[in-house]
Amino acid sequence: HSLFLHSGLPEGTSLDALPAAQWKRAIKRTPNRMIYYESVRGCPYRCGFCNYPFLFADTRFRYRSARAMHEDWKRYAELDGVRIVNCLDSLFTMPSRRLHEFCNLLIQNPMPLRWICYARADDLDLETASMMKAAGAMQVHIGIESGDPGILISMNKQTTVEANAAAIENCRKAAITSIATLVVGYPGETEQTLETTLSFLKGSPPDFHFLAAFSTRVAGVPVLSEENRARFGLVTDRNLYTMSPYWKHRTMSCAEAGSHLRTLTRALIEERVSLDAAVFYGGILDYVPEHRSAMLHFQKDAFIAS
Repeated sequence: HSLFLHSGLPEGTSLDALPAAQWKRAIKRTPNRMIYYESVRGCPYRCGFCNYPFLFADTRFRYRSARAMHEDWKRYAELDGVRIVNCLDSLFTMPSRRLHEFCNLLIQNPMPLRWICYARADDLDLETASMMKAAGAMQVHIGIESGDPGILISMNKQTTVEANAAAIENCRKAAITSIATLVVGYPGETEQTLETTLSFLKGSPPDFHFLAAFSTRVAGVPVLSEENRARFGLVTDRNLYTMSPYWKHRTMSCAEAGSHLRTLTRALIEERVSLDAAVFYGGILDYVPEHRSAMLHFQKDAFIAS
């Protein structure tokens, strides 16, 4: 009973001709006075685990201009009660020239809006993070994925452990809440690589972490190509017991990954490294950095008590 609208493909890489989503009728039913916004289609990267570049009719990376985005947000700011814009773009921080122009427009023309976005670590130098904060950014999701350089290479992540660490530190300096997402069990993962990831997080703790087990549920991602299946010895088994197919590769199985995920979660909580985003999700928008230590102690005590 759903109606799907298809816009067709723009001729070039600009999305400026597409109308912006209208939120006037929906905003009164929107929790936290938050609306959702997308300004890009596709992604120029091809991380092995991600299907976002392949969700559209072709794989070109398209985006709205900074000025078109600013006009969209001006209309949203005029709606009664809108306070937060949650940017669902795969990479809101690209192209960097667009991001800088957009932030400058927001700084020069202030709006009563705060915003959340997703970013690659290597886009978050201190100058950019500080500019984002001045423009109203409150929270950024960073695809850290792993603290092990070999796993990052296997993922075709095209970033480094050093860049990941710098991004977390730059967000902290700019007073932007950082949420690090990580994948446990990607082909090549071992107990040693997970120890390396834990050591990385201890040395560069984000405000929040979100751990996800490697999954082969989404068809068409690069890691499921025949070439990569052979490269990693990846075998999947569809079955009637779960929506997520069982899998194993040369270094780990899905059952082992689940166990390691629990172990890593326990270590991050008991050693007071980072706050679990799933646990604090309901109040994450109200996070205050000065409360971090108290929250870490509370999280540990609650975990032990349970």
